[in-house]
Amino acid sequence: RHGAIPEGWRADYEQGLNRLRRLLSLDRDNPRLLTAVAETCADWFADLYDVPDLPRLKQEVDRRDSAREARDRELEAATAALHEQEATLAQRDQELDKRESALEERAGRTEAERKRHEESVAALRASIQDRAAKLDAMKSQLAAERAEIQETRFEHKAREAKLKETQSKAEKTDADLERRKKELLRIKEGLKKIR
Repeated sequence: RHGAIPEGWRADYEQGLNRLRRLLSLDRDNPRLLTAVAETCADWFADLYDVPDLPRLKQEVDRRDSAREARDRELEAATAALHEQEATLAQRDQELDKRESALEERAGRTEAERKRHEESVAALRASIQDRAAKLDAMKSQLAAERAEIQETRFEHKAREAKLKETQSKAEKTDADLERRKKELLRIKEGLKKIR
């Protein structure tokens, strides 16, 4: 209901329909959009009748009729295409029937091959199960090795911590020894001065 609304009209119908056409180009079968288009056209024709603007009303009706005829032609073309597709499908059905008959005949000759295939599949399944069992054993061994590695890491970290502690004590002892040496030197120098 926005835009330049002619006198006697309730809305700018052309602008509204243009917007609805853009939306319909994205979703042609949307029921709400189709309903909105029909309601807008009905309101527009009612306003043209009430104004009255019969020449414009006739022009719009003719235009809608032309559009409807164009859609009818499109529908006829689509119907013809559908009939052609149906004929093609019928021909394909016949071809499929022939192929099915050929396959049924071939099925009688391939029974031995099917049995050999089943035996091969059974052997392959047994081989896969054996590989799966070996894989489970390898996974268990790998898990045990990982646990052992983790335990070794913990032991290594504990040793590193103990080594750092020992190193810290050694550094403290070295500092004490150095301090005592300095004290002894001072005592010796004091004794020399006393003599």
